[in-house]
Amino acid sequence: MVKQYPYRLFALESTSSKNPSGSFQSTATWVSISNCRDEKANGRQIRLEDSSIYISNLVVFLPKNCPLVKFGTKIQVRDLDGIVRAEGTVKEFDSGQLNTRIWV
Repeated sequence: MVKQYPYRLFALESTSSKNPSGSFQSTATWVSISNCRDEKANGRQIRLEDSSIYISNLVVFLPKNCPLVKFGTKIQVRDLDGIVRAEGTVKEFDSGQLNTRIWV
């Protein structure tokens, strides 16, 4: 039987904290977001927030109930062995009637 979402979506989360000497220290970690699948986007044109046009080559499909992934977030699609299948930056997030899509 074919799984609808055979891979995992990871997002890079950055946090900053003040160390004892008073300077700020930032750390970045990959956080698992949801199950997903990735497909070629065949050059879909996306108008970005600054009115420029971006041509997307990848779309990631996720379940309808997945959390919001903000514009500009770095993401990875990994298989069950943890091997990165795709990587990029979120250009558009759309929660539709049946699923959620992220264009990279």
